[in-house]
Amino acid sequence: MVLLKRISDVLEEIECKKVGVHRSLFTLMLECKCFGLHLDLTETCSKECFNELESREKHLCFIQESIGKISKELKSVRESLNAKREEIEDKEREFLEYVDLKLREEKLYEKEMTVRGKYEELENVIEGKLKEIGLKEK
Repeated sequence: MVLLKRISDVLEEIECKKVGVHRSLFTLMLECKCFGLHLDLTETCSKECFNELESREKHLCFIQESIGKISKELKSVRESLNAKREEIEDKEREFLEYVDLKLREEKLYEKEMTVRGKYEELENVIEGKLKEIGLKEK
């Protein structure tokens, strides 16, 4: 009987260990399933992040191309403005030379008028003296 009791105790212990192993395997399977879901979620999130980065990279390339085009246009406008500025500076120089020439012409004209006026005065004085001399001789 003791032997039967021992065998019965061992069988109970084996059954308890068997139930424990089943629970452990069930828990392990649940954890594996949760881990698999977590991996799937991580993969999905990684793909979404990758797609977002890829989209941003394309957008960045588009912006860089746009900036390149605008930069070329700005360079062209800058060159055009520099050419116009040089043209205006040349015209300004020509205008200042013209104004300077006109001022010199006016001064020369004023001097000429002054000299003519003095010449006429001198002529009048000489005529007056000649008349005086002519009257004295008579």
